[in-house]
Formats: sequence, structure tokens, C-alpha cells
Amino acid sequence: MLRSRQAVAQANLDLETASLQIRSYIGMRENEQLVLSLPDAIPLFEVTVEEALDYAKKNRAAFLAFERRRIEAERDVAQAKGNRFQTSMVASYGLNNSGLEVDEIYMDPQQQQTLNLTFNIPILDWGRNKSAMRTALANKRLNDFVIAQDEVNFEQEIQTQVRQFEMLKLQIEITKKSDEVAQERYRVAQNRYLIGKIDITNLNIALTEKDTAKRSYLQALKSFWIAYYDLRRLTLYDFADDVLLYNPFED
Repeated sequence: MLRSRQAVAQANLDLETASLQIRSYIGMRENEQLVLSLPDAIPLFEVTVEEALDYAKKNRAAFLAFERRRIEAERDVAQAKGNRFQTSMVASYGLNNSGLEVDEIYMDPQQQQTLNLTFNIPILDWGRNKSAMRTALANKRLNDFVIAQDEVNFEQEIQTQVRQFEMLKLQIEITKKSDEVAQERYRVAQNRYLIGKIDITNLNIALTEKDTAKRSYLQALKSFWIAYYDLRRLTLYDFADDVLLYNPFED
């Protein structure tokens, strides 16, 4: 009983700490109260890996960044090629005058026209341009490899999450059934103990198994909801209600 009281006190403390953290996170006022409830049912919907990947590629900025990084690498190569031969031309036109008064400056100004043509043609650069080209190409190949690996990791994260989500739905069914069986077993064991058919040791075993089954069921529910919202986060799509989780940009 003492150990049970200690566990209850620790659980109440953990509950209060978690409540304070979530109130602070969502900005709740002091006069607002949290209402904790266990959902009667989990959302029932089917999601395939292909469907989740499709939504993730359409909606996630991380996937769009892959193409941007490719374009930037190609831009650097193009700049390296373009910098091999530089030609510049500068033209200028202006007016010039002087006077004792401000308004005299704008009377009969003298025109000035200048045209400068400058050509930079490297005769010998000791392989500098070639080295810059090789560096740009090497960076592009490295960038392509990194992007390909990031894309693989991106897809694997989605695939793992979908499979885990489906597995957790099955786990909830199993743990819920185990919880119901354990509750019934404890009720039977309690009645048998009252009529002297079993001793206190067997009753305690049934009690421990009942509590363990309940905790397993609650832990399965927790894991399911975490996976559910992780799937929403990774795809920016609510599969339960068939809606996007953001407002798409409209022209």
C-alpha cells in the first residue's frame, strides 16, 4: 500500500508538471482549465505509402528545396564557365556647367559623352579557370549525391511512418483485447479469493497483470496518436478529414 501511495503521488506530480508545460506551450490563461479525456475511438482510415509520398512531395517545402539546390549547383557551374572570358563595355553621358548663381548652372550646359571599351582576354592564367571549373563540377557532383541521399532519407521517413502507423492500429486492437481479458480475469480471481479458492499470491498476480495490461493499452494509444500527428506533419495532410493542413497560395 505504501508503494502504491508513492506511485500515485509521483503520477499526480507528473500530471501537474505536464499540465503546466502544455498550458505554457499553448498560452492558456490561468482561469482556463484543461480537460483530459480518453478518445472513445481512433480515426479509421487507410493510407498507402504511395499516397503519403505523393502528398509529402506536393506539400513539403523540404522536397521543393531539393530542386532549388540542384538549380543553384548548375548556376555555379554556369558562372564558372562564364567567368573564363570577361568582356566589359562602359558608356556614360552627362552635362557640365558652372556659374555664380544656382540657376546659371542649368543654362547652356556643356555636353560630355564618354565611351570606354574594355576587353579582358586572359593569355595565361596558370590553370586558374580550369581549376575553378573542376571545383564547380566537383561541388555539383557532391551536391547531387547529397541531394539523392536526402531524397532517399525523405522517402524512407515517410514509408517508415506509414508502416508504423498501420502497425500501431493493430497493436491497439491487441492491447485493448488484452486489457479486457485481464480485467475479467482479475474480477474472477477476486471472487475466487473471497470464497477461499485461491490465495493472496494469485490474487496479487492477477492484479499486477490487470494493471500491466491497462498500461500497455494506454501506451499503445499514446504511440498511435504521436504517429498520427507525425504523419500529418510529414505530409501536411489530414487523411481522416481529407483536407490540407495549410492554405494553398492562390493567384
